[in-house]
Amino acid sequence: MNPNILSRLGAISMAVFLAIPSAFAASPVTCKVPFAFQVATKTLPPGEYKFQVDANRQSVVVMASGKNADAMALVVTELAASSHAEATHARIVFDKAGNTYTLSEIWQPGFDGILVATTKEKHEHHVIHIK
Repeated sequence: MNPNILSRLGAISMAVFLAIPSAFAASPVTCKVPFAFQVATKTLPPGEYKFQVDANRQSVVVMASGKNADAMALVVTELAASSHAEATHARIVFDKAGNTYTLSEIWQPGFDGILVATTKEKHEHHVIHIK
């Protein structure tokens, strides 16, 4: 790959990561997840979880209520809020490929979304809306 392209990609990536903390001011999102799901390399069982975006670590921390089943995923990028900026409820998006659910996105009212994982194979989105 052309070194000039690599340096441009590096600069763009740095700009994106410097912009991400603006979306991190939102409160944690708590919801009941009715299926096992993956966060980074860890699989968590169904249950109630709190999803907290950590500005300092540019990550999302997933904490189970009363369990030692917590995990962390690095933020890939910020997603443009366009229509969600006016939403009144948060949502958590999971990519479902086969029988595997992977934490993919976190959206909170008034903020851009946070992407933590992408699924390369054919998948569908499973969305949990939080009121």
